[in-house]
Amino acid sequence: MVPQVMLDPGHGGDDPGATGVDGLLEKDLNLAVALKVRAHLGRRPFFDCALTRQADVSVDLLKRSEMANADPANVLFVSIHHNGATDPRACGSEIFYQNRSPDSAAFAAILERQLAAKVNLPWRRTVFRLNAAGTADYYSVLRNTRCPSVIAEVGFVTCPDEAPVLRENWFQELVALAIADSVEQWMHHVWRGA
Repeated sequence: MVPQVMLDPGHGGDDPGATGVDGLLEKDLNLAVALKVRAHLGRRPFFDCALTRQADVSVDLLKRSEMANADPANVLFVSIHHNGATDPRACGSEIFYQNRSPDSAAFAAILERQLAAKVNLPWRRTVFRLNAAGTADYYSVLRNTRCPSVIAEVGFVTCPDEAPVLRENWFQELVALAIADSVEQWMHHVWRGA
């Protein structure tokens, strides 16, 4: 069985995610980056890549996890997002990982290094976030996906300094390359599959 990475372009369809400067929609950026990651990974041997959505369609949060869980070939789940905030000064990248998975934390650390090296945005944090009861991951896709999973928040669509660059193709290519390089590094050095 060839190991597979599940890419999850967050939001989509009637769920735009964050709306930013000049009407910039998170869902569009998420998909654009995910498709570029898939293209980069498609040129690399030894593993496959699948997406939870390939167009501007709605996919339920639980369905995203079910898609990842349904295929035993899936060994890593990467949910791609862009952030938004009411304070336009909020900016930078952050990664959320599963609190119960050392392999998720390892991938998050690799991805942080790759993004920091390739993308010139401030770094906010790489953390896990628990629900209010402190008993499980806060985010549905991290809580319900069995393979190691992360959410990558690339930057803030609501930040006037970041929004213009987030929509640029060359910048999306850098982000996609950082994610693809992280996947390859994780597969070769962390993943302990058969």
